[in-house]
Amino acid sequence: MEKNIYQKLHEACLNAGIVKKADKKSGMHFNPLLHDDVQEVAVQALLNQGLYPTCSYQTSTQNDHVLVICTLTVTDVDAPSNNIIIDGCSAMGDLDKFGTGQAMSYSRKYAFLNLLNIKTGVIDD
Repeated sequence: MEKNIYQKLHEACLNAGIVKKADKKSGMHFNPLLHDDVQEVAVQALLNQGLYPTCSYQTSTQNDHVLVICTLTVTDVDAPSNNIIIDGCSAMGDLDKFGTGQAMSYSRKYAFLNLLNIKTGVIDD
């Protein structure tokens, strides 16, 4: 029996594992959760279940920042008309050459975390 998209997403959630937070850098008061680490765990868990994630972004300028809203769509590769949408993960970035990209990465990271309920921590247990 083939799994439906919700069953596949459930399996991806169960098998995603933990994302270890990075070490503190000088001047930081917290251990950062790196976008690339979250994306690696989340995308692999989804692909292992035959699910393919894509993101689209809506941007606007708010006072002295750029606001980016990420919409994450997960498509079942075995039944491409079936998808799940995670909408509304947002982030703000500075109005400089890095701001939009940083806000895109941040909002995508939290869309993946929300989608799969990924555990995060300092120690990889």
